[in-house]
Amino acid sequence: MTLSRRTALKLGLGASALPVLGVPGEQASIDALAAPALESPLVRARPLPLTAVRLTGGPLKHAQDLDAAYLLRLEPDRMLAYYRERAGLPPRAEPYGGGDGGGRNLTGHIAGHYLSAASLMWAATGDERFEQRVDDIVEELKAVQDAQRASEGSGLRHRR
Repeated sequence: MTLSRRTALKLGLGASALPVLGVPGEQASIDALAAPALESPLVRARPLPLTAVRLTGGPLKHAQDLDAAYLLRLEPDRMLAYYRERAGLPPRAEPYGGGDGGGRNLTGHIAGHYLSAASLMWAATGDERFEQRVDDIVEELKAVQDAQRASEGSGLRHRR
């Protein structure tokens, strides 16, 4: 068998192993070394879905609990206040300020990150509070979208 550099690298030998094996130039014959690796079936690692694993203790569970508590302290109505305002709907809560505040480049930006975080936390923990938050935010975004479409259809334009 002739072993190219490409095949050697695929076998995990690495370029630095070639001189040690006495591989001159581009190709060499090392049937005894390559044959067992070529005959073994290729095993690929596949990720588990988040729903298949639950943390039960230790530092990772502690970190997850801290993250969950933080996510539950945030208020979706505050994150969505500017979306509602721009769609001509009254906000349901005082919006968050800072970088996410009115007129900033990131106005309302937190809502997208929160939706992702709550979705992942729901999958990782099975905690129905996160499922409810995700459902509520998606429902609210639909209401905002519907209001924007209605105002565009009527010729009204809201401040953007």
